[in-house]
Amino acid sequence: MRLREDCRITGLRGRFLLVIPGEHGERDLEVNDSFSQIWAAFAAKEFALEDVVAYLEKEYGMDSATASAEASDITGLWEKYGLTKQ
Repeated sequence: MRLREDCRITGLRGRFLLVIPGEHGERDLEVNDSFSQIWAAFAAKEFALEDVVAYLEKEYGMDSATASAEASDITGLWEKYGLTKQ
Protein backbone atom coordinates (compact mmCIF):
# COMPACT_ATOMS: atom_id res chain seq x y z
CA MET A 1 0.00 0.00 0.00
CA ARG A 2 1.01 3.62 -0.28
CA LEU A 3 -0.11 6.81 1.46
CA ARG A 4 -1.70 9.46 -0.71
CA GLU A 5 0.96 11.94 -1.75
CA ASP A 6 -1.45 14.88 -1.87
CA CYS A 7 -2.07 14.70 1.89
CA ARG A 8 0.27 16.48 4.25
CA ILE A 9 0.88 17.03 7.95
CA THR A 10 1.26 20.56 9.26
CA GLY A 11 2.20 21.40 12.80
CA LEU A 12 2.50 24.33 15.14
CA ARG A 13 3.23 24.35 18.87
CA GLY A 14 2.77 20.64 19.34
CA ARG A 15 -0.55 20.48 17.44
CA PHE A 16 -0.70 18.64 14.16
CA LEU A 17 -3.22 18.59 11.33
CA LEU A 18 -3.46 16.10 8.54
CA VAL A 19 -4.63 18.08 5.52
CA ILE A 20 -6.72 15.94 3.16
CA PRO A 21 -7.53 17.49 -0.23
CA GLY A 22 -10.89 16.58 -1.65
CA GLU A 23 -13.29 17.32 -4.41
CA HIS A 24 -14.99 20.08 -2.38
CA GLY A 25 -11.92 21.59 -0.70
CA GLU A 26 -9.60 20.46 2.06
CA ARG A 27 -10.50 18.55 5.19
CA ASP A 28 -8.35 18.85 8.31
CA LEU A 29 -7.98 16.03 10.79
CA GLU A 30 -6.26 16.81 14.08
CA VAL A 31 -3.64 14.16 14.86
CA ASN A 32 -1.07 13.65 17.59
CA ASP A 33 2.71 13.69 17.42
CA SER A 34 2.95 9.89 17.20
CA PHE A 35 0.58 9.85 14.22
CA SER A 36 2.66 12.51 12.48
CA GLN A 37 5.87 10.54 13.08
CA ILE A 38 4.36 7.31 11.78
CA TRP A 39 2.93 9.15 8.76
CA ALA A 40 6.36 10.65 8.01
CA ALA A 41 8.00 7.21 8.25
CA PHE A 42 5.76 5.81 5.50
CA ALA A 43 5.06 8.85 3.32
CA ALA A 44 6.16 8.56 -0.32
CA LYS A 45 6.99 4.86 -0.21
CA GLU A 46 5.41 1.49 -0.80
CA PHE A 47 4.86 -0.53 2.39
CA ALA A 48 2.98 -3.50 3.81
CA LEU A 49 1.28 -4.06 7.14
CA GLU A 50 4.35 -5.99 8.29
CA ASP A 51 6.49 -2.87 7.74
CA VAL A 52 4.25 -0.87 10.08
CA VAL A 53 4.43 -3.68 12.66
CA ALA A 54 8.25 -3.70 12.48
CA TYR A 55 8.35 0.11 12.79
CA LEU A 56 6.18 0.06 15.92
CA GLU A 57 8.26 -2.70 17.48
CA LYS A 58 11.48 -0.80 16.84
CA GLU A 59 10.43 2.80 17.51
CA TYR A 60 7.97 2.25 20.35
CA GLY A 61 9.33 -0.96 21.88
CA MET A 62 6.06 -2.80 21.38
CA ASP A 63 5.85 -6.56 21.56
CA SER A 64 4.79 -8.38 18.41
CA ALA A 65 1.13 -8.87 19.33
CA THR A 66 0.60 -5.27 20.42
CA ALA A 67 2.43 -3.88 17.39
CA SER A 68 0.37 -6.08 15.08
CA ALA A 69 -2.91 -4.92 16.63
CA GLU A 70 -1.84 -1.26 16.56
CA ALA A 71 -0.61 -1.51 12.97
CA SER A 72 -3.94 -3.00 11.91
CA ASP A 73 -5.78 -0.15 13.63
CA ILE A 74 -3.54 2.50 12.07
CA THR A 75 -3.73 1.17 8.52
CA GLY A 76 -7.45 0.54 8.98
CA LEU A 77 -7.97 4.21 9.84
CA TRP A 78 -5.83 5.29 6.91
CA GLU A 79 -8.02 3.18 4.61
CA LYS A 80 -11.26 4.37 6.26
CA TYR A 81 -10.36 8.00 5.63
CA GLY A 82 -9.21 7.26 2.08
CA LEU A 83 -5.58 8.08 2.84
CA THR A 84 -4.07 5.08 1.05
CA LYS A 85 -3.88 3.88 -2.49
CA GLN A 86 -3.15 0.29 -3.44
